[in-house]
Amino acid sequence: MKIRIIIVDDEPLALQKLRHYLADEPDVEIVGESQNGPEAVVLTENLKPDLLLLDIQMPGMDGFQVLEALPHPPLVIFITAYNQYAIHAFEVNSLDYLLKPFTKERLREAITRAKKWMEPGVDFAASISKLLKTLERKPYLEKLVVKKDGKIILIEVQDVLWVGSEKTLNFIHTLKGTYGTDLTLQELEQKLDPVHFFRIHRSAIINIDAIAEIVPWFGGDYKVMLKDPNRTALVLSRRRVKAFKEIFLW
Repeated sequence: MKIRIIIVDDEPLALQKLRHYLADEPDVEIVGESQNGPEAVVLTENLKPDLLLLDIQMPGMDGFQVLEALPHPPLVIFITAYNQYAIHAFEVNSLDYLLKPFTKERLREAITRAKKWMEPGVDFAASISKLLKTLERKPYLEKLVVKKDGKIILIEVQDVLWVGSEKTLNFIHTLKGTYGTDLTLQELEQKLDPVHFFRIHRSAIINIDAIAEIVPWFGGDYKVMLKDPNRTALVLSRRRVKAFKEIFLW
């Protein structure tokens, strides 16, 4: 028996991504979709799905308000780019909490959990406890300590265009200049928010918001062009193309 799902997100690309991922799940049927809270409430009341895949941040009526408006809400998996809502999500009996950008495998894991919860005798409280542990993480960096001309400088993470490695040295590039850092690219990859930063190559991490265009290159590689005045071109390696495409539904 298929799980009947309604998907709700105010971003058309996000809905498209959910449709694309769920198309490969044989035990799932999308019975409705919505881009706003009020419509989601009406759809849920009329169609009575088994599960809601529900965005939290939506204009006018957010995901929590959608649940509050439903007299008998179904199981819900929240989807958002911000992990500060996690505790409240579980307080309203969210089954799971997907942080954007999530992978097809992570969504499949959440769907599998939903299937198990629909079976009799499942301990929902224990499931929530496990989920809370998975969300225990250090907050991502908002500022970086860098070096230039013998000085220690503090820069905003949002100002970073890209981070590059040259031999044994690592550099952080911004519109205002290039700075050295003692952090490795692996450390930076863990400390920078994946919603905004992506490792396109073993020697480069880019700010996704700084991308101007993507150009096909030789041997299955691509060149990622940045918005800076120099139109910096960086290689997107073949190994990272699949993960990169999942972010942009490209």
